Amino acid sequence: ENVFNWELGKESLEKRLGCTNNFQINGVYYKNWILKNITFGNSSNPYHSSKNVYKGIIRINNNYNVDEVNVFIKKIPIDKWLSQYEKMELYNGEYVLKGENYVMEAVVSAFLSDYHPGISPYFYKLLYEPVDYNESENENRSDENNIPNLNVFNDILKEQNKLKGISNIVMVFEFFGEDLDCYINKMCNKGYSTLGRKGKKKIMLSSLKLINRLHKIGLCHLDISLENILMKDNY
Repeated sequence: ENVFNWELGKESLEKRLGCTNNFQINGVYYKNWILKNITFGNSSNPYHSSKNVYKGIIRINNNYNVDEVNVFIKKIPIDKWLSQYEKMELYNGEYVLKGENYVMEAVVSAFLSDYHPGISPYFYKLLYEPVDYNESENENRSDENNIPNLNVFNDILKEQNKLKGISNIVMVFEFFGEDLDCYINKMCNKGYSTLGRKGKKKIMLSSLKLINRLHKIGLCHLDISLENILMKDNY
């Protein structure tokens, strides 16, 4: 059984490095995806602030039929990534950060996708979103296609950070189900008697136990809200 460690996690992440300019799923490039911002409850409530996360909609034409593939996207400012990575690397992945640890999220997600698939949403790719270039001057940028390790990736990010403009790291995950609030409402509309008071309490208790277990081993925050608990239809 493969047990997580910092070096093994980085190896998994290094298989997923790239640039948004040339990343595609099912033949549809990133620039042609539709990104819809995911809101977190009432924006007037400080505990439900909007975050830089999106539902990516990928429309695929198949012989006159249009199918959709959805992905979950999180954008992170390059300077935050570089600052966090420096600290995490210095302490071999054991540096405790205040707030979201984007680097550890990426490393752990890559590790779980490789060695324990199904325990978390599949992690497709870690991309950098380049500052707008003059395309004619940069149409053959080799660094977009050749990123062998995290050192090279971070060097590219440092160069990006020197340019004027805002650029991001883009994490692309499997879109895993729906939020608990929508799930409960949908099941109630279908007339499922199991989603009475006892049914709701059972789902909430199971979710809380899972979140608490993941928190104890350092894989998630205790950020419990309806919008942050994801479920599949066949749960």
